[in-house]
Amino acid sequence: MRQEGTPAFERSRRDIDSAKATTRMIARLFIVLTLLGAPATSWAAAQLPLFPSERAAKQACPNDIVVWLNTRSGIYHYKGQPWYATTTVGAYVCKAEADQAGKIPGDLPIPGRQ
Repeated sequence: MRQEGTPAFERSRRDIDSAKATTRMIARLFIVLTLLGAPATSWAAAQLPLFPSERAAKQACPNDIVVWLNTRSGIYHYKGQPWYATTTVGAYVCKAEADQAGKIPGDLPIPGRQ
């Protein structure tokens, strides 16, 4: 039977304290990174030109595909997909610019390219 002051007990106690400290450090790091990531995402979204009409978007990017961006979810949809221009929040954008801003395409195939 080991007593409280033995080296084995002290080692396991140090290991437990070290694990707790590491867990606290990781939790704090996660919080900081989460807080720092939010402004970067907002900044990227603010830099993406949003157009009120499909025609305005086509004029701005004549050599690119115009997609509908759900501005709340960050998912864009191609013309012919069910959510194209039907979400409650969104705007028309150029696909290349949406890709650069980190937006993601909807999960349906591009119409005409199945």
